[in-house]
Amino acid sequence: YEFNIYAMAYFFAGIMVSAQGAFVYLQNRKSLINFSFAAVTLCAGIWLTGVGFIFSSLLKEMALAWSNYYSWFGIILITPCLFLFYLAWAYKSVRQKKWVLIL
Repeated sequence: YEFNIYAMAYFFAGIMVSAQGAFVYLQNRKSLINFSFAAVTLCAGIWLTGVGFIFSSLLKEMALAWSNYYSWFGIILITPCLFLFYLAWAYKSVRQKKWVLIL
């Protein structure tokens, strides 16, 4: 690996996004909304730090391995976690209302 200033931006962003998710989750551990938001930010953090590892790799085989086994893991899980976040948010808003209008 080599020091790459462009990779440091991705590492910093990935760590900060993951820290934001951890902060929100620790505010209320029992909330499904907080958990799902933390899951989304953790997946985004995995993706961003994976790109940082790709930029820092000297060998293209190593960069490809980081891409295939680490970065793509975060990318693939963003969509299901976003769906979970949407369901948790929608359930909370429907539960708070007395009636629901179905069209």
